[in-house]
Amino acid sequence: MGEARGINGQSHVHQMIEKAFEQTTNHFESSIKYLADITFKREMSYIDTSLTNYIADERRQLPGGASEIPCRQGSILTTSNQLKAARALVGLGQIALAERAGLNVNTIRRMEAVGSGPLPGLSSNVQAVQRVLEEAGVEFLGGDQPGVRLHRKHARTV
Repeated sequence: MGEARGINGQSHVHQMIEKAFEQTTNHFESSIKYLADITFKREMSYIDTSLTNYIADERRQLPGGASEIPCRQGSILTTSNQLKAARALVGLGQIALAERAGLNVNTIRRMEAVGSGPLPGLSSNVQAVQRVLEEAGVEFLGGDQPGVRLHRKHARTV
């Protein structure tokens, strides 16, 4: 008595093994694509953060020992504490800031969670937040001790 043969003269066991192998291969290929996508996104986020930190470091090393650069001359938002202080200065809540910047409120929360560390997130998100705060009258100060101040032309009515 021989083994039962299926399509193309192959045994059912052999067909099941081939099908399982094909499914495993498809799953493996999908997993590789998914991991490559995640790795790419992490690398891009790392590059954004590194570039932001590099720019902040370069601004700290200005000739003549300059310690402050008002935002109109190019200072950038670099730390979480700077973001929290700017929001408080103009009386803007996380939800309102997120809405005005076109971001999710969780993005703002993640940005503020670091404290005195470098501001996390995509540079486009950081720029959107900075733009909203500058429009509300905040000036970002560079140098060794990044800070914020309210532009004289703006009142605390945001």
